[in-house]
This record gives sequence, C-alpha cells and structure tokens, in this order.
Amino acid sequence: MSRCEIYGDCWFYKNTIDPQSQAFELLQKYCHGDYSACARYQFSQSLGNFYVPKGLLPNDVRRIKPVLRSLI
Repeated sequence: MSRCEIYGDCWFYKNTIDPQSQAFELLQKYCHGDYSACARYQFSQSLGNFYVPKGLLPNDVRRIKPVLRSLI
C-alpha cells in the first residue's frame, strides 16, 4: 500500500493511535490507502502543510469544503 505524501508533517499520522480505535481505521484507510481522499491531504495541497488545522481528521472533508471553495 502507498503511504501519504505528507505523513512526515501530519499531526494525525504522528499521534499514538490505539489499534482497537476508530482512528486506527482512519489511519489505515487514508494514511496507508487513499490519501487523496483525506481532508488533511486536500487542505495541505491547497494551502500548505503549515495551515492544516491540528484537530482536522482525515474524514472531515465536509469541514474543509467551504474553505477550499472560497479559494476558487
């Protein structure tokens, strides 16, 4: 499986995650899978890693859509 291009600077990826948690499923799905669908990755590609909100979860795409639309 591929690994996300921004994992080195990603707050979510660097967190200690319990393998029994839902967050671990997100890690597998986005960080080691389809990272192009990850909200953190999409935000990073639009504005840069520095501006990605720390608490943004990979599946929070609805939360970032208004921000990304405002850039267009």
